[in-house]
Amino acid sequence: MRGGGHLNYSVRVRDLVHGFVYLTELENKIIDHPLFQRLRHIRQNDVASYVYPSLNTTRFEHSLGVAHVVGRMAENLLKGAVWNQYKEAIENDVGAEIKEEDFLQVCRVYGLLHDVGHFPLSHLFEIAFKDYAAAVYPQKALSELIKEWFPEAEGFTKLHEAAGAAITKKILNDIQKQDGISNIVKDTVEKLMSSKNIASKDVCFKREKSNTMLLWKNRVDYQEYHQDLSRKLNSRADTLNLYPQKFGRAFEKSLSKKIGHKSVVFWLPFQPLEREKIRLTDEIGKNEMKDDAVETSPILSSLQRIWDAEPHYYIIVFTSSLLDKNTVKESWLSAAKECLD
Repeated sequence: MRGGGHLNYSVRVRDLVHGFVYLTELENKIIDHPLFQRLRHIRQNDVASYVYPSLNTTRFEHSLGVAHVVGRMAENLLKGAVWNQYKEAIENDVGAEIKEEDFLQVCRVYGLLHDVGHFPLSHLFEIAFKDYAAAVYPQKALSELIKEWFPEAEGFTKLHEAAGAAITKKILNDIQKQDGISNIVKDTVEKLMSSKNIASKDVCFKREKSNTMLLWKNRVDYQEYHQDLSRKLNSRADTLNLYPQKFGRAFEKSLSKKIGHKSVVFWLPFQPLEREKIRLTDEIGKNEMKDDAVETSPILSSLQRIWDAEPHYYIIVFTSSLLDKNTVKESWLSAAKECLD
């Protein structure tokens, strides 16, 4: 099976979000490994399914989706003007030439394996384990224990990330013994999984979340900033959604300058079920009812109202160290007010 871009895909998997996820031969071998198959039994959302029975997404399908999205992002990067500069920076870091297909495969495999170290109940397991470790090893920090148990992992404070580095090495070693694998792909993925990032400031292979501050609508800080800005402007929070042209590149530049770090602003349009309304019929499907699902369902009919009350713009701040929240907030409010005044 031939897919788009630079890679050959041997398998396709039906996916509820992406339609089809296409997999290379190497990715298929990784997925078939028992240590990856265990992700089928680890819920993505901890114990939320006990409250919402239909919320049954696992780390398995999540990982396939991440590999797919990362692959598309990498394909776009190859077409961009900065690819040659990016390629040179990667080669300087890994100490070897990297072909475009190798780069794509590294990105996809990295995305595929990023959650492979998760334990049952996902992050809840780590919270419980942190309490257990504090009781059993009171004289040691969790990071020290993780370093002892996973000596090849560098600087991890989360158990699943360190375990993921060890599991990744085991999976790729097993594949190398049985079928072989490109050394550049294997070595680069292992380095990424074991050290959080490639060192160069010019390369966006980042696993360390402290390098980014994600400010979007499901974050408490983001909601707080949004509400404070609306108070400063003496307007309702939802009216800020009318200014996409002002919360554009000018806002981006102003915010980057005030914070002292690169900031990226983007928008996400949303029209729930407006393009394809679900028509209702009688039980045998013959007589169409007057109303549609959007009008008769309390949940569906509330989607637009819920969306209108939320911020529509999103911001990511790229940093080399943790930022002071108050500094970010004041910079945000100042930059936004300048753009909207």
